[in-house]
Order: sequence, then structure tokens, then C-alpha cells
Amino acid sequence: MMRSGARGGDVEEEEDRKPVIKPGVHVTLKVQDTEGRMVERTMRRTQKLQVVMDAYYATVAKL
Repeated sequence: MMRSGARGGDVEEEEDRKPVIKPGVHVTLKVQDTEGRMVERTMRRTQKLQVVMDAYYATVAKL
């Protein structure tokens, strides 16, 4: 079933779009709290941010 969207495009075409993410590409995220404690983590773009938060909490517990 095809319906027209508000902008005149097909809704089905808009749903088929997926972001182009290269699986081997990494990013480095830095998390810093208000007290100045910082954790730097390199991870894949497809990983969940929970990985960064777990690393942060593991580091802060040691301080």
C-alpha cells in the first residue's frame, strides 16, 4: 500500500532509507563530569552509548 506524505513524496520510500555506516569506522568519545573527571573511549559507531557510560562508572568508582 502506498500513501502520499505531506510533502508529496511516498511514505514507503522514506521508510526504506537507512544511514550509511561503514562497519569498521571508529569514533573516540570523551565524557567529562562537572568535577573534571574525564573518560576517553574509542568504539565502533554502531555500539550503544551504554558502553561509554559503563566505562565512565567503572573509572569513577576507582577515584
